[in-house]
Amino acid sequence: MAELIYKNVSKRFDDVEAVRELSLTVGDGEFVVLLGPTGAGKTTTLRLAAGLEVPEGGQVFLGGVDVTTVDPANRDVAFVFQQYSLYPHLTVFENMAFPLRAPGRKTDKATIKKRVTEVAEMLRIGHKLENKATQLSGGEMQRVSIGRALVRQPQVFLMDEPLSSLDAKLREDLRVELKRIQHEIGATVLYVTHDQLEAMTLADRIGVLNNGVLEQVGTPREIYEHPATIYAARRLGSPAINLLKPGQLGIKCSNGQTEQVGVRPEDVVISRDGKVNGKILTVENLGVETVSLVDVEGSHVHALLDRRLNLGVGDDVAVTAIAEKRCEFDKNGNAIELEVA
Repeated sequence: MAELIYKNVSKRFDDVEAVRELSLTVGDGEFVVLLGPTGAGKTTTLRLAAGLEVPEGGQVFLGGVDVTTVDPANRDVAFVFQQYSLYPHLTVFENMAFPLRAPGRKTDKATIKKRVTEVAEMLRIGHKLENKATQLSGGEMQRVSIGRALVRQPQVFLMDEPLSSLDAKLREDLRVELKRIQHEIGATVLYVTHDQLEAMTLADRIGVLNNGVLEQVGTPREIYEHPATIYAARRLGSPAINLLKPGQLGIKCSNGQTEQVGVRPEDVVISRDGKVNGKILTVENLGVETVSLVDVEGSHVHALLDRRLNLGVGDDVAVTAIAEKRCEFDKNGNAIELEVA
């Protein structure tokens, strides 16, 4: 595997700046996820690495080599798309072997068989090798699509929302499999998604994209606990971070530049004791946790409920926050470094 580097890369489509001066390093053997909504520039970033788009500015390096103007066929990368794009008339084995039979690879039959069989077993579809693609479930077809990329043993894997068309259970299963395989083979992966759960469970590091701009890069925990911007704060966490005015929930801010205070739902404290300042509007039992929406002096705040309190809709409660866990943002939405007491 190899390191992938974007150095001040920009790409426009007419009047739309899809990617703006993006600099990012995906380390050898690292799993990096680009997170953002539709139109954030995620797919364009992948296509720039694959050579399917050429940047107006900046450079792309693969394994230490400048590949900015190198043809896609001459870049040693594998692209996994959202749609399976399998050949329906071919078996699973033939679909997975297809890249190894490409002109110029000169892979012998024994090597092809060995490689396809190994990857199929790794993906737990070894018993499906003789099945036609049309005989597979959606999850199996996506495993074949991923397997077709794995057999090539490229320097970098580029994955464009490969699990988004699957149901929730299949997505969960394949997330586990994908992370296991990536660790097992030491693959370098650049993966894009709009799903924060995928990003947090798969990534070694997450890059948060906003209209072509990389707002923050860090581990899932770093971005969750110390977001660089309000935008980054909102991209991770469900329910989303609460954004409050200075002084609400008894929070004292560090300086006069603070326009908004961010408090995660798990850092909001609800009790029956103390000054009543809130009323519970909704209660959602999500199994592992119970989430409530509380009206606090005209503001709606999400909080995790302690089930032992046996609270319900309409109950009056005292609401405070763990002040040291707060984030503060200025008028431009940028994080303010908090003073350490």
